[in-house]
Amino acid sequence: MHTFRRFSSQLCVRYPRRLVKGPLGVNRCMSSTEKPSDLLIHSSKIPKGILGQPTCHTHPHLIPNGQLTCGITQQEYKERRDSLLSKLLEESEHIHKSHILVIPAACKQFMSDKIPYVFRQNSDFFYLTGCLEPSAILVMVKLALDASYKTILFVHEKDSHAELWEGPRTGCSLAASLTAIMGSRKLSPWGKDKNVSSPTALSTLRALAHKWKG
Repeated sequence: MHTFRRFSSQLCVRYPRRLVKGPLGVNRCMSSTEKPSDLLIHSSKIPKGILGQPTCHTHPHLIPNGQLTCGITQQEYKERRDSLLSKLLEESEHIHKSHILVIPAACKQFMSDKIPYVFRQNSDFFYLTGCLEPSAILVMVKLALDASYKTILFVHEKDSHAELWEGPRTGCSLAASLTAIMGSRKLSPWGKDKNVSSPTALSTLRALAHKWKG
């Protein structure tokens, strides 16, 4: 052991730059496919203020500037959504059909009446959005023969009383700009159980599809 320590010390003195790395900087590119110098381009898209999750403005020691979550930019999350639709349309029978994809976030789970478990976001929802808020819903609409698709994020609206006990929320006004999704709306049409087949939910989806078709 002493021999190994002496050998390590000699190496550090002889090759300090090769063995000792500097602290994690904002230019480090982890899972993003972009060049490190390009990450700062997205910094203006991340809204400032106290939101429903850490951001590069509130937690710069955890999230580098311009990234939505640690190591991942808004652009990369958008590319993941693009890839999902591309995979769907690879099947020939799906090309000329309209599609509505509904991806729900995880809900809070309680160990007793008022004591929640530590929240963990649904992996599929987080992979496509980077959103860490519970009970949100991502809706993706791809109309037949339409080259592009639409996305909308349903989230809880701001509520000062609820946020006093549950923590801050991003709210509808900033959810879209935070996640680089086309639009955001209140979660209320889905009901507490987020039942996609409920009459209210189906009516909401039909209205969205009809609006975007026009």
